[in-house]
Amino acid sequence: MQNFNCSTFFLLFFTFFIFSGCKNSVIDQLRPETVSFLTDQEQARCTCLDIYGTEFLTKTNKGISYINSLSEQYDMDNLSVSELYAIKIKLVGFMSIVKTVSKCVGERTTNQIDQFTGMLIQEDLRVVLEIDSTLSPQEELERMNQPSLELLDEFCPKHKEAVLKLQELINAAQILPLGLQ
Repeated sequence: MQNFNCSTFFLLFFTFFIFSGCKNSVIDQLRPETVSFLTDQEQARCTCLDIYGTEFLTKTNKGISYINSLSEQYDMDNLSVSELYAIKIKLVGFMSIVKTVSKCVGERTTNQIDQFTGMLIQEDLRVVLEIDSTLSPQEELERMNQPSLELLDEFCPKHKEAVLKLQELINAAQILPLGLQ
């Protein structure tokens, strides 16, 4: 009789765990059009990171290190034109891989949407992710990445680090003067 109660308890706990996990998924709360669009984007991103992933991580890590070291090398509030130019040239080298991967994703995305659908998708994301004007740019970025991270877990978990590194690079870039961000 005691085994039956343990088994029943385990079954109830497991069922609760599964349903509570599903309920918290951002993807499950989004409209089908949004999920379809994001899924297509993530599948394309997975393919592109299969091609460029190692280079992407290497350059992104170097970019993060470089940006984090700038305040030690320069007075970020009083940069001369030549210093701005030198920093910009260095950043272009790190950011070129981001543009390469973005272009690759754009070329492999099969789900083309019109402007109206794009606006609906954007509004769906803002409502579900609870994005409003009270959030900092960093908080907004983190929330906007939630669906992507969920889909990456499903399609290509090995590339999750790349997306998190890109987010880290964007956060690090917040110290840059507006002309360099």
